[in-house]
Amino acid sequence: MPHNRKTKIGHLKGDILHWTYQSYSEFNNKTEHFSTIAAQAYFDKGKTASFFKIVFNPSWAFFKSYILRLGFLDGINGFVICVQTANITFLKYTKLWELQHQLKK
Repeated sequence: MPHNRKTKIGHLKGDILHWTYQSYSEFNNKTEHFSTIAAQAYFDKGKTASFFKIVFNPSWAFFKSYILRLGFLDGINGFVICVQTANITFLKYTKLWELQHQLKK
């Protein structure tokens, strides 16, 4: 991936922990939690949500993960993960929209 800025490549000290989920329920709970964090981060950066983003971005997220990243090769689990990818994107933008409208009040 080309970079426009000079970057330094090195090694991180410590371990990177990648936690998996034990159930779809646990995955749903984390999705709810992380979408709230992401929406707040977007809001703090001045990003905005629109009807178009609420509809298009989740659809694109699903297509990208299921088709372009070959999620369909992972069977039902791949499908569920790709739907959840679309869902977290949908939640993130609807929560961002909500933050924008709370600000107007």
